[in-house]
Amino acid sequence: MKISLITPLDIKYSYKATEFLVYEYAKYLHDRGLDVELLVTSTKRKWTPNKGYKSLEKRYRSVPKRDVDCTEITLPLKYHLFIYNGLPRDSLLYLPFGIYQYLLNVVTKPKGQKYIIGCHGMHLKAGQLVAGSKALSKSLNSWLRLSIRSLGSESKSLYFHAVNMEQVSYLESLGVERRNIFYIPVMIDGSKYRVSSNGSKRLKVVHVGGEGKGSGVVAGTIKRLIDSGDIDKFEFYFVWHEQPDELKRYALSHKNLHLMGAISDEEKAKLLSGMDVMIVPAVETFSKAMIEGIASGLRIMASRRNPASLYVNGLGIDMTITNTGEPEEYVKPLLAAAKAKARLGSRWNTSKKSDRGIVIKNFDEKYVLPQILSMFKKVMDAKR
Repeated sequence: MKISLITPLDIKYSYKATEFLVYEYAKYLHDRGLDVELLVTSTKRKWTPNKGYKSLEKRYRSVPKRDVDCTEITLPLKYHLFIYNGLPRDSLLYLPFGIYQYLLNVVTKPKGQKYIIGCHGMHLKAGQLVAGSKALSKSLNSWLRLSIRSLGSESKSLYFHAVNMEQVSYLESLGVERRNIFYIPVMIDGSKYRVSSNGSKRLKVVHVGGEGKGSGVVAGTIKRLIDSGDIDKFEFYFVWHEQPDELKRYALSHKNLHLMGAISDEEKAKLLSGMDVMIVPAVETFSKAMIEGIASGLRIMASRRNPASLYVNGLGIDMTITNTGEPEEYVKPLLAAAKAKARLGSRWNTSKKSDRGIVIKNFDEKYVLPQILSMFKKVMDAKR
């Protein structure tokens, strides 16, 4: 059986983890003899090529790739529906974002054709899909539940790749059978990251991602540190080219605030190895940057709103987890960490090597990719 994996954007243009993961899945499956192709979503939007894209194109050159026509509809509150035309009818299809984005294709799929819905973009809050109001959230989740039920026996040929355990529980609440759900987390290439220390007397703090990843929250934290006169105890580094105007203003007047822009993976790995703390304030399905930070020996400061942070913390990794993820909640732990580093130097974060070992064991690609292979084989072998 052919496997067709849809990627929302060509790797040439993408900095996002979702595209990287889909390409890596495809290459791993192809290298092990499976009949695999990548279906690249057609788009008329103008994108700037990813830095270093030529090496990426070379890496994935062996995997067959073709465009697939897609109509993208933007709903209120920035929800998106993807409607594909010309999808192969004889393939096992992998669609990466989440069920509601592809719902029209799912409910009209050919009888018996198997789909795997990846949940990389399925954000939850309090066990429900995130929406702008309680009423909208209730309507959206009820709509999904009814849609799953309307499939009847066809729901047995619909499988899900959950990337956090909260998604597993949510999918079960929609009526999806547990045997049709695979929990497999995000992954990193752990060999790229190194644990080291720096000689700075200041606490070096990094945030990866722009406004969509909560850099505005970090900007709010910086404002409070400026107002309290404590900002000189820190060096802040921001990776990504889109940052809030507030943060740009602070950077103009404080030389210890560094806007790095979009940098290559190699540059990012080198930067992380010289940091002390990573702030992960955004609500995400599973933050790849968080795993990269731990693999680099950094102390993570995250939020209970991020279900993956609770899961990672439960593995035994030493983290700071705030209740709501608001700016003021990061001030106290940052000041405590800065004080501890000033007193203990490189000895202040003693768990960095053991934390790295835990994250490699659970999230390194050499452990995760075999699980991806097993998922596809189980779905292909499952009786319709």
